[in-house]
Amino acid sequence: MLPRAMSGAGRHARRINIAPTLHRRDHALKNVTGRARALTRSCLLFAKLAAFKGTLAHEPKRQNSARERHGQGFVAPAESRTTRVRSLVIEDEPQIGAYVSRLLGQLHGIVDLVGSIADARQALNNFKYDLAIVDRMLPDGDALQVVTALSQSAERPAIIMLTSKDAKEDVVEGLNGGADDYLGKPFEPQELLARVRAVLRRPRLLAPSVLSLGNVELHLGSNEAVVADTRILLRRREALILGALLMRRDRVITRAALIEEIYGFDDEIESNTLEAQVSRLRKKLAELGGDVEIRSMRGIGYILRLATPR
Repeated sequence: MLPRAMSGAGRHARRINIAPTLHRRDHALKNVTGRARALTRSCLLFAKLAAFKGTLAHEPKRQNSARERHGQGFVAPAESRTTRVRSLVIEDEPQIGAYVSRLLGQLHGIVDLVGSIADARQALNNFKYDLAIVDRMLPDGDALQVVTALSQSAERPAIIMLTSKDAKEDVVEGLNGGADDYLGKPFEPQELLARVRAVLRRPRLLAPSVLSLGNVELHLGSNEAVVADTRILLRRREALILGALLMRRDRVITRAALIEEIYGFDDEIESNTLEAQVSRLRKKLAELGGDVEIRSMRGIGYILRLATPR
């Protein structure tokens, strides 16, 4: 038989309080569950990015298309019936930013990409945007402050917040802060585009679906033009140039204003790039029998008007 003192110690040892151990275990399980959910979201998003990269690798370059070179007998699908859209993507993850920018390129407009609140403010001070896609958590703070400031401006863009902060309270805070829509990551590409089209359906962006002068027509929302009853598919820059000139028909548009409308601020523009594209567009219109002319105003810019009969 064990001594009484040892026997008492044994009984005392069996009465250990395990509540703190259970609490630590539950806390650890919650942390693991939270990390697992975050990891699953990241995996889904990067799987989409990988699939997107694969699509780009096998996608033929549009500028090498024979149909674009000759431009006859092909009608591009109409993606939108709004004016040319200039979009700002505020996203600090380069791959996601490139992915979103590529999607917005389907709107046949200009897309600028920045990765911080400071750069976003600089872009917004220098350009007028129709659409802003905003990631919330950026290296220099919460981008909700940018959204709130934008929502109070007279000529505000449509705003969609695209962020991994998608808890109910975050969504409510974002919408109350001035966003027009709020979409969590990971996201479906077609859902994002559908939401973009929805927020762009505003009276301030509505415009005629076709711009025309003489026998030249440009269908907004696509790169399709009609010249003397012949349908052609212009290159994207050519369509942007023609659209800008048609919007200001019979008025001079300066070279600087034209560059701002058709190029993003990160685009590398050589000294004669614009002139070469205008020259190519002018040649196409003439070859197809267009009765308009793009006249160069030396040292100033360009003007589109009806050609003088010979």
